[in-house]
Amino acid sequence: MITLDDCAEKLTRVDHQFKDLKRLVDTFRMDNPTPIVRKNKPNRGEIEYRIGEVKAVPFGISIIVGELIHNLRCPLDYLICRLAERAGKTPTSKHEFPIFKDRDSFIEYLPAKLAGIPLHECALIELLQPYKGLDPERHPLLILHSLNNIDKHRLLPLMQTAPFQGKYLYSGPVKLTVVKTGLTEGLKSGTHLLTLGISDGTDPAEVDVNIELSVDITFDKASPWHQMSMFQTLLAIRAYIRDHVFVKPLIEGFTCNPIVLFPVQDYRKHLPPPGPLQRMV
Repeated sequence: MITLDDCAEKLTRVDHQFKDLKRLVDTFRMDNPTPIVRKNKPNRGEIEYRIGEVKAVPFGISIIVGELIHNLRCPLDYLICRLAERAGKTPTSKHEFPIFKDRDSFIEYLPAKLAGIPLHECALIELLQPYKGLDPERHPLLILHSLNNIDKHRLLPLMQTAPFQGKYLYSGPVKLTVVKTGLTEGLKSGTHLLTLGISDGTDPAEVDVNIELSVDITFDKASPWHQMSMFQTLLAIRAYIRDHVFVKPLIEGFTCNPIVLFPVQDYRKHLPPPGPLQRMV
């Protein structure tokens, strides 16, 4: 009897890795809060805020992310091999789940990657291709495919980010105005964050302001998805595989661990909070 138990075991491992990843990220954030450095400029009537020393995301987090991505990719290939076996074809090293952002490439590689698989099942697999979506570059399977290829050759580059829109907490008689905001890319030591102007000549040292900064971890800015949360991206990929790949009619007739068909976990609970509130007056 052909089963999908190997797919189920990989996806179960992914769920455990999400917990391990969250634990590592929480520890990193707790041990390395991102400081905000304030500089008063009385001659200009301004208060300037910059990012203090930023710690690099540890390799350990990148390693777990790479393992998690690999374990998300494997069940797709396992599924293709099981489909080939069910059709009486012995799987080869060329069998794999195709992921393409254009139809010409899909058609070109279909005879090798989906050899022996019935045409109606090939048609179902085509419906899952990134080029069938509205934005192929941000399709969960294409992101998975790209990240998996990167991880084969080097550690996935991760960075801390903190989308900032000039938010600050202040209550008092002095009128403050936002002169300039920064931080449009990843967190870097010394990056300009915010400059506040004081309109009535009050000494900046007498003005008490709290700055809010919510820190997240994203993929390197060289990727098309660098502004997407690492956790949100991985969870979106897992949800897509759960809700669109391992569903009927593609897996109809297989026996498998129930987690593939009826996942009992709410993956959103693995999401860490946006990050500790960073405040420095």
